[in-house]
Amino acid sequence: YSSPLLCKEAYKPNTIERMEWFFQANQTRLLRDLLGVVDLQNINHENICCLNTAVVLSIFAFRRKQLAEVLDGLSFINKEEECFMSRSQRGSVIDHRNRNHHHHAEKNDIVSNLHSLTIGIENAPSHNDTKNNVVEGRPLFLQNNRKNGKKGAERFYGPISRNFRELLWFWTEYYTNRGRDRLSLEFSSHLRFEEWENIVKVLCADDGARTSLVSSPIRLPKSPYRKAPSFVETRLR
Repeated sequence: YSSPLLCKEAYKPNTIERMEWFFQANQTRLLRDLLGVVDLQNINHENICCLNTAVVLSIFAFRRKQLAEVLDGLSFINKEEECFMSRSQRGSVIDHRNRNHHHHAEKNDIVSNLHSLTIGIENAPSHNDTKNNVVEGRPLFLQNNRKNGKKGAERFYGPISRNFRELLWFWTEYYTNRGRDRLSLEFSSHLRFEEWENIVKVLCADDGARTSLVSSPIRLPKSPYRKAPSFVETRLR
């Protein structure tokens, strides 16, 4: 692959320019892979680096004014994975039905076989049902996606985006209350914490914008740093 926008150093091995090109060319896939490693159930101080790397990729994309395109790509990957899972589930159900039908046919005579075949045909979905459940080769659930208002583009807010949003809630709770960890984050990344905080706010706008991870606010856990009610403190005493 050759592009006039790449400098000569990008074609040389073991250079910063080549690594920068790699990250920029694969930022959406890298973001997806990082978000597949951690979730709200297993994240801790040992694997939070995966989340921080995902945030760094978002910062760089935001600097290049490519954040919306990266999230669109993430939405596309999410949609493809959902379609694949849906096809796999349908295939396993059909295979299970075929095995049951074959086993039933071996134990019954020709009349019974014809009867079961008739029942199967009567229960099969009609052409109109299939047409109503699939539009342009896509499952019905993809038709319910919210339009984000930008040139009529469609954004699928699926599990990947929701997982990222939940993880950023954890990120905010973690670093807001840990001053030393914030300093460590700045020193290790050479990025001001304000820039980290800004990109998290952009991603967590929850307004359906192209730079937002979800279309509307989602239910999140209560902050562990929230002060306990006074009657609980009294009991503890």
